[in-house]
Amino acid sequence: MDNTTSTTLQNSTICVLSPDTTDTTIEDLFQLGAMRRYSEDLKNTQRQVEEHARLWADTKLEYLDTYKQLCDIMKQVALREILDTMFSPMDINNTEEIVANTTPMRSFLTSDKRPMQVADLVLQVTQDELKFRHNPRHKLDKQQRVFAENHEARKSIAEMMENMKKLIETLIQQVMDQSVVELSQMTAPRRENN
Repeated sequence: MDNTTSTTLQNSTICVLSPDTTDTTIEDLFQLGAMRRYSEDLKNTQRQVEEHARLWADTKLEYLDTYKQLCDIMKQVALREILDTMFSPMDINNTEEIVANTTPMRSFLTSDKRPMQVADLVLQVTQDELKFRHNPRHKLDKQQRVFAENHEARKSIAEMMENMKKLIETLIQQVMDQSVVELSQMTAPRRENN
């Protein structure tokens, strides 16, 4: 006799399993459950990696915007220094010091260096390594906390930069207005003499 015995009762079949078959069936069920959990964990990990990659790309764009704003502020500061030197009494030592101070900024602004950009191949290799070698669940809470702190810090820096930019623009406008007034006062006596 094999592992199952069939009995027919009122047009229905009842299957009685032997103890060996029951153990095998339970093991199969456990294995199926483990495989299902594994596939769910794999999908969840892939989703988290894709989410982190998207967040990283968004953060990169925000940092590039911040970098552009910093460059604009540096240009305005250099312009302010130039305007200040144009309308202040010339001191040879002071002029040399200003040139020495603005030379690194000028060379940096005129260079073709751009912020570091990650190549697509490097990003793909990193994502592949994350899929197979890294379990991000353990570090996810810490990374989220750090990301939130960095995001808040970046926002506050952006606000400070925007305020600084507005202040510099206002100061440049005041200096330009003051220089126009001084020039008009200097040219007014010449007109009266002629």
